[in-house]
Amino acid sequence: MRPIGSWLFGRIADKHGRKKSMVISICLMAFSSFLFAALPTYEQVGMAAPFLLLLVRLLQGLSVGGEYGAVATYMSELGLKGQRGFFASF
Repeated sequence: MRPIGSWLFGRIADKHGRKKSMVISICLMAFSSFLFAALPTYEQVGMAAPFLLLLVRLLQGLSVGGEYGAVATYMSELGLKGQRGFFASF
């Protein structure tokens, strides 16, 4: 899901700006992490539990793809001239 997230949030960043893309991807990560913590157990919902877990993890992967590209670009812009590659390498 990370490549799909990079593509999707890259398009959002191109059209609406990197800040909006970052805010959306961070909110999606926070929401999916909350859902991960609130998932019911197998005893409570049966076979729906692994399916819900898979969906939440897919959402997390999607948001990671969006965050990584925007953060790498942002860090390279913050770096001093001559050190931009170093800052973007993390």
